[in-house]
Amino acid sequence: MNFNFPLLDRFIRVNTLKIEPKEFEKLCSFELQQTKIAWMYKIDRNIKIGKTPEYLAGYIHPQSFSSALIPLILNPSDKDIIWDMTASPGSKTTEIAMLMKNKGVIVATDRRLRLRALRFNISRLGVVNTIIKEFDAKHVLKENYFTKVLLDAPCTATGAYAHAKKRFKENIAKSLSRVQKHMLISGFDSLKKGGELVYSTCTINKFENENVINTLLEKRSNAIIEDINLFGTTHKMLRIDFNMFNSEAFFVAKIRKT
Repeated sequence: MNFNFPLLDRFIRVNTLKIEPKEFEKLCSFELQQTKIAWMYKIDRNIKIGKTPEYLAGYIHPQSFSSALIPLILNPSDKDIIWDMTASPGSKTTEIAMLMKNKGVIVATDRRLRLRALRFNISRLGVVNTIIKEFDAKHVLKENYFTKVLLDAPCTATGAYAHAKKRFKENIAKSLSRVQKHMLISGFDSLKKGGELVYSTCTINKFENENVINTLLEKRSNAIIEDINLFGTTHKMLRIDFNMFNSEAFFVAKIRKT
């Protein structure tokens, strides 16, 4: 498989649980460039975000523009009960909490070794509506319970890292796809009727994307693909290419349980 990995822009998300974007613009110590999302800004690649006072205060979080789109597609409300299946390090978890205004409930699960980063970011960003739990997402957490589920699945990350592209092996993608299929079915079975699941990966091969979704559709007749509305356009099983936002590549699908 041939890859052409561009030099991507860097972005930060302003954490509206602590500060509003316009207020942040006035006090920020480095240059910002506005994007199509009010709380997302492009920044210089050379800024060491983790060492800035803005980061330490929990005002900002480094996050790609593409990544920030996934919680918007999930479209959480303050009344939702959400399972974030593979949550660490918490970029999408904390953005979901932000969109929920720290109301409702998020259950954020991951493997034990990954929970430390998740706890750190949830604490730093002032998130209080999230329960952290060690859990294997290949299993059902609670059947027919959640109003929404996010599965940002572990993947080969060929849309995120140049070195991942260079090391890409089809057999590894196929092996990961088996894990992804188990997780997706578990997440779907944890939804209550009428609930919605967003499946995303930062990879660009069909084995981990369309093939995984098709397996769910074959095994669960009550699963239907929902439209994804983004910046005035409608998509089915959206592929976010590098050149769309000069950000990492993503695959996204939205599924409803009928």
